[in-house]
Amino acid sequence: MNIGRDLITTDYVLAVDPYFEAGSYPSRPITWFEKPIAITDDIFIGPLDSQHADAIMQASESRGEGLRPLGKIPAQYALWRERAPAAPPNELVFDPDDRLSLCVTLSRLVHPTALGFHWAARQRTWADGSREIIPANYCYFRLNPRAFLADPKSNYLVPDDIPCISKLFAVCTTARLPSRLSSALWYLEVAFRHYYADLRWPLLVTALEALVHIWDEKVKTGKREGRPGTKRVFVGRLLILGLKFPALQIPEDDLNAFYEQRSNLVHGQSFPDLDVARRSLYDKLESYVRLVLRTAILDPAVQAVFATDAAIKAELPLSG
Repeated sequence: MNIGRDLITTDYVLAVDPYFEAGSYPSRPITWFEKPIAITDDIFIGPLDSQHADAIMQASESRGEGLRPLGKIPAQYALWRERAPAAPPNELVFDPDDRLSLCVTLSRLVHPTALGFHWAARQRTWADGSREIIPANYCYFRLNPRAFLADPKSNYLVPDDIPCISKLFAVCTTARLPSRLSSALWYLEVAFRHYYADLRWPLLVTALEALVHIWDEKVKTGKREGRPGTKRVFVGRLLILGLKFPALQIPEDDLNAFYEQRSNLVHGQSFPDLDVARRSLYDKLESYVRLVLRTAILDPAVQAVFATDAAIKAELPLSG
């Protein structure tokens, strides 16, 4: 709720020149946002007046002393939240309840982009037309405010993406997600906030492990009982998930390769080079994580699998 009738508080996240690297050979057709589209009742996506966008960008950018580093870099569209929380102690705090941040995270499930919070700000506007713009980095950021994308030639949302984002947001804000699913979403977002594939890869695998691993689980093997290996849990349960829900099927060889490369990385064996084969495998991993999370949010039957440890054991049993 805004303080007083004369103050309007709006939080903005700008998509700055998302079409630049697409060049003449974009990975998906570019469709411009011609007018605002509602994602929720208070979050919108669409174009901004160029002078308004420039003011937000200038407020967001660290200028040094006597330096105005930004030229006319266009912000082709933005996400913004109207009626943003502005009661004490949140008058100057960007997105204090993470509602806009959640929208950005969920948008990555529909189409991955490098939309981040470097060019983001809170704007307070009074009835007389005066305003102040507080950059998002005025407050402490828990994660890198920038995000990164494996394929820069498709670094943009299009209007057709918005209905699915709206559905995801509605589910996530009207019912409590299983804690495993919330954790997996967080690891996905952390992966997007890192530039290097060496760091993104283990985080993406951890997002999947958050869904299927059970702490201190014991499994009988013959007459003995012991903890199953983490790779066995990862590969075995995700294969069963694909059998139960065919849209989530993935080859066993890919699951093994995902996990083996993760193990190499977390034990200090960095990529000598992200060659064509590794790049292809990385793309499969990221796409699979996004598919599983998107499906688990929108499909109640898939979501129920991850509701409790008991549900996981019953629905995705490990053989002896």
